Amino acid sequence: MNLKAITKVYSNGQRGTLTSVPSLIRQAMGIKKGDSLEWDLDTKTDELIIKVIRADNSSD
Repeated sequence: MNLKAITKVYSNGQRGTLTSVPSLIRQAMGIKKGDSLEWDLDTKTDELIIKVIRADNSSD
């Protein structure tokens, strides 16, 4: 299954630019409070891989 969501990037003052993880993606990935996200960007292809690191230290 492929899910696609488009989000806007916004500025948060001097902290830099931000975007949010859409609820469709959060639900599909089972992201919960306390989990961490590992972001892996391939700059040659502009492909971004997001890995969920569960709060209980197990990976998905």
